[in-house]
Amino acid sequence: MSTYYVRSTGSDTYDGTASTHGAGLVGPKLTLAAGLSMLSTGDVLDTDAQTYTKTAPSMSLAEARLRVRQAASNAGDTTQYTDAQIDRSIQFAGNWFTRETKILRAVASLTLTSGSASLPALSFRPDLLVKAWISGEEDLLEVVDYATLSIEDAASGTPEKLAFTSSAAGVVWPTPSSNLTLKAIYLAEFPYWTPGGSCSDLLHSNEHLMLITDLGAPAHLQFPDPSKLFVSRSWQNFLIAAQRACGVRSVRNVMKKGE
Repeated sequence: MSTYYVRSTGSDTYDGTASTHGAGLVGPKLTLAAGLSMLSTGDVLDTDAQTYTKTAPSMSLAEARLRVRQAASNAGDTTQYTDAQIDRSIQFAGNWFTRETKILRAVASLTLTSGSASLPALSFRPDLLVKAWISGEEDLLEVVDYATLSIEDAASGTPEKLAFTSSAAGVVWPTPSSNLTLKAIYLAEFPYWTPGGSCSDLLHSNEHLMLITDLGAPAHLQFPDPSKLFVSRSWQNFLIAAQRACGVRSVRNVMKKGE
């Protein structure tokens, strides 16, 4: 696994192997497209604001729709579904698969400013956080309730604790005594796009997307009513396949209210 870098001070003529320009062509790329073009499976792209981990190439949305149509037809349903109908079923099955398997993860890089305990704007929901740490430090940050953190004595140094004040903001303790980088691994969410529209990246590997397109989405097309879907043989097959493919002991056959 290799790490490549994109920085506003970089150049696409550099090799992308360092965060700052060194000798010759050693240094960060300038554009995200150039950085992404460097990645192989398992590689990491570290940018000014965000870190991306490449799992494997994702099939296009057009390919996903085609697979759903083929699977629905093979199941004996010859209805000509619209792209919007197909997309809603992909999103339904994709949301379920992503949330229940917890297999899709991403890494965020947040810049902490000396003298300020506040985090910059979050790129993830706090409830999806897996773990966080200060770059260069071995210990993980302890995530606590804000009420607990607010009674700590004022101090400065390397942060040891993290608390969220809202769905988009948080603070650390003690207050950083120098500029630092906070790294956070969080559970990524299945992408949303307007049904019938376009989506540039379905995020999952093809192996996992094929479970969604070949089993989960066709089941939802056939049984859009959750009360019938969750007891159908086709949805049960999707559950079993997801469990086996992701090494999950069990997956819940439920959806959150409103889904």
